Amino acid sequence: MALVASSKGKDFNTWLAARDFVLTCRQTLLESAACMSSEQAEELFAEVERELAGREALHADELAHLRLMIAEAATAGGPDLLHPLVDRFYTACYDFFGRNRSAIAFFHLSAEFLRAASTTIVGYARQQTGCADLPVALIALNSGGRREFSPLHRLQLLLVHGGDAPEPAVMERFGRVLEEAFQAAGLSLDGQVTPGRLEWRGSMRVWKQRVAELLERNRSRYLNDLTRLADQDALFSDQGLADEFYSSCVQALEGSRSAHAFLVSQMMGLSTGIGMMGGIRLARRGAQRGMFGLLEHALLPLSSAIGSLALLKGVREVETTQRVRKLLARSEIDVEMAERLLEAWHFFNELRLQRETACLADRAYEAAGYFDVQASPAEVQERFKDFLETVATLQRHVGIAFSGLMEQV
Repeated sequence: MALVASSKGKDFNTWLAARDFVLTCRQTLLESAACMSSEQAEELFAEVERELAGREALHADELAHLRLMIAEAATAGGPDLLHPLVDRFYTACYDFFGRNRSAIAFFHLSAEFLRAASTTIVGYARQQTGCADLPVALIALNSGGRREFSPLHRLQLLLVHGGDAPEPAVMERFGRVLEEAFQAAGLSLDGQVTPGRLEWRGSMRVWKQRVAELLERNRSRYLNDLTRLADQDALFSDQGLADEFYSSCVQALEGSRSAHAFLVSQMMGLSTGIGMMGGIRLARRGAQRGMFGLLEHALLPLSSAIGSLALLKGVREVETTQRVRKLLARSEIDVEMAERLLEAWHFFNELRLQRETACLADRAYEAAGYFDVQASPAEVQERFKDFLETVATLQRHVGIAFSGLMEQV
């Protein structure tokens, strides 16, 4: 249902899923009607039509309600007023996912809400620091940078500012107020990657110089931070700052063989969740013993492999599904691989959001990242392993692509 619910997008396989759904539904109705009188068949079709109309109306009402909360977030007035809205929005968003099973719809709505909330938070920070005229851009990295954020994950943020550089103390306070405001609004931040830290804020000139210097140093601890910049999405931007920053970062990363090597090395080191003997890797100790780590062994390796290939091939799309589509359009992957990757992305992210929904009420946040494969039906287990093998195949493909690029140097 996830692919059908998102079939208004541009992913080619969502349209295939919608077509298959319609054909299957039509065939089922015809088979049922074949055993009925004309009056019974007519009533069956009328009942189906009423059911579809009701679901369409419910879908439209829920979507309108979510978009109303997004609009409210942009004018909330401050983080304290934003906090209850964050709770209400994501509760409604998880409910919406529960009925539609569309990870893409959830993440797109989440990204819209984050941008609206960031407008309020940046306005609040300006008011608190007297920086009303300072042009800034607030950039999300990691899952937020791929527009795959959910409230059970911590946001990674950086700050870029333009114009004349204010006093360092002013920008330090601006970054700290931003950090505190996100926390007060109920949006948790990664304490290591935040505008509250000097290395994650600066002017456009400082950022360009910083990226160039760190690439030149060519050390793992610097490259680790730099490669985060490959996944970024603007939550707020003045005067085209975010676009300029993105182009500058990606151009630097695309031209750096050391960045390529580090990214591919990291990707190849990630477990795809399949052990040496072909079994699925499960947690061996702790509260999640016997469970499968969805983030560690499925979602992270998948997004890392697709992101690495996108960087190697100069694909500058933001979302993972967009990257797959662009790689297919450039013949960097074939149709079968593209379809498998998109199916894997939908499958794993649906499981992720289902687990988050189940754990949200109990605040069992750690458990949300784990899935009980062994308790699943045999069909689900088979698909699960097939998709993990797809990720492993892509990892090998990326390794070969990188080796080919190095031979051209």
